Amino acid sequence: MDRDPKESAVNRTKESDETIIQQKPRRETGNSDLYSARTQHELFGTTGGIGKTATGFDDSSPYADGSVTPGSGSVLKNRYDLLEKIGTGGMGSVYKALDRRDIEAGNSAFIAVKVLNDEFRANPELLKAMHSEARKTQSLAHPNILTVYDFDRDGPIVFMTMEYLEGVTLDKIVKNHPAGLEQSEALAIIRQICAALSHAHAKGIIHSDFKPSNIFIDIHNRVKILDFGIARLQNFSRVGSFDAGVLGGMTPAYATLEMLHGEKPDPRDDIYALACVAYELFAGFHPFNRQRADDCLQKKVRPKAIRSLNARQWNALKKGLQFKREDRIDSVEAFLKGLESRNKPYQALYYVLLAAIFLGAAAMIRPYWQRYSIEKPENEALTEVPIDKTAAQLDAEETVADGQTSEVSTPPSGQIEQNSLPEHIFSISINKTDFKIGESLIVDFQVEQALYVYIAVIDAAGAVGWVYPNPYQEDNYSLPGKRYRIPPEEGDFTIDIGEPKGIDQVIAIASPDALPIDLIDVFNPEKLKETYQVVIKTLEFTIR
Repeated sequence: MDRDPKESAVNRTKESDETIIQQKPRRETGNSDLYSARTQHELFGTTGGIGKTATGFDDSSPYADGSVTPGSGSVLKNRYDLLEKIGTGGMGSVYKALDRRDIEAGNSAFIAVKVLNDEFRANPELLKAMHSEARKTQSLAHPNILTVYDFDRDGPIVFMTMEYLEGVTLDKIVKNHPAGLEQSEALAIIRQICAALSHAHAKGIIHSDFKPSNIFIDIHNRVKILDFGIARLQNFSRVGSFDAGVLGGMTPAYATLEMLHGEKPDPRDDIYALACVAYELFAGFHPFNRQRADDCLQKKVRPKAIRSLNARQWNALKKGLQFKREDRIDSVEAFLKGLESRNKPYQALYYVLLAAIFLGAAAMIRPYWQRYSIEKPENEALTEVPIDKTAAQLDAEETVADGQTSEVSTPPSGQIEQNSLPEHIFSISINKTDFKIGESLIVDFQVEQALYVYIAVIDAAGAVGWVYPNPYQEDNYSLPGKRYRIPPEEGDFTIDIGEPKGIDQVIAIASPDALPIDLIDVFNPEKLKETYQVVIKTLEFTIR
């Protein structure tokens, strides 16, 4: 029986950790008069400055001369009572607070007030940019995105009001689960994260500093994403002017190659960070040991495969972790769809290949696809068509190249000469012969006549797994005039190299007959020639 995610993820985290829980709704969002042209004029003045000469500066403010700074017990705008400091970050301090107007209206729910630090207050252009970004964030209005209510000032003090949350940051949950969360728990969190990102991206808003510490989970397992569109303003003062391509708030461990190079923000920047976060939830650690993407690309670092994921899930996660933007999965929706693929183990190439071959399973894994029986002709006359052909296969033959195929018959048992099929009718190659852990194997082959093709890999420990046919390429009846690739280009899986290290063998068998795969002895394939017409090819590669 699955454990309650709330109990297993949030409540198992230390009680002393900073928490964030959603209170009852404070007010309707999206209608604040704060975000009018008049309000911006009042906030920043005709000169654009924040100071005593700026239009809209309230000289009666207790903070006007700079001798008093707000803190616990302070009141902003004669309205917001700051009760206690609950956090400090690069942008300023966050306080648990009460809105006196809400109390007058009978709503005693807490709010959060973020008081910006001196660096922000001293730069009017930055404040304008933050005002614009806060307005965009308010327009998001999504249950998995922190709600920003107002952007306001009291004399020189500039602050934002937001919904008050309690709960636990995702980085603390990950830290508390070094072996990763159970898959159902991780997916429950990832679904909500994806819902928030998808909603924001649809509105043209990119987070640009997506990381576990910007994700909160409440005691009801509700996810809240913080700082949409605002985090990237944090180094504004260092560059002097605001530009959408300046990603000041980025965290190197979750920043893309393009972000590190200062390129224009793109939704796929968030997807890379999302994939890093998802990996941490599944595995309990960062996929690249928190190294920068540019360093990882140079060192050719690859993430370690997660054994609890099936092939489609791992493929989606790996595509999200691609260092180059053009190679990365292009939408949050596609990423989530891949992670939610819950194939049964016997249907996944991960089970057939990774678990059996590269992870050192002791026994041969027999594929789930249909075994074909071999019917022998009643007389010794050669049959003109290989048995077990489907109508689709026969139709396909007619469309190949010049429309002709070489047909090879099935003679009676015991009457086939060894090597009766010429070697040149079947050719096979692999993408390289020297692999490192985490790299991917690619197999290519061609035939010069219609043949059934079977390919297995024997690892250095002697474990055997069938690469072809496989659950995603079940039809192994191969036609001339085509190049076959395993996995197929734009396919749903990859063949990832793993332990044990040593020399692996690729055993490839081609025959005009459908062979009973469970009876093939890959350690002695030549024995097949006693009964069937076959071409056998053997390749080797090294895992270092």
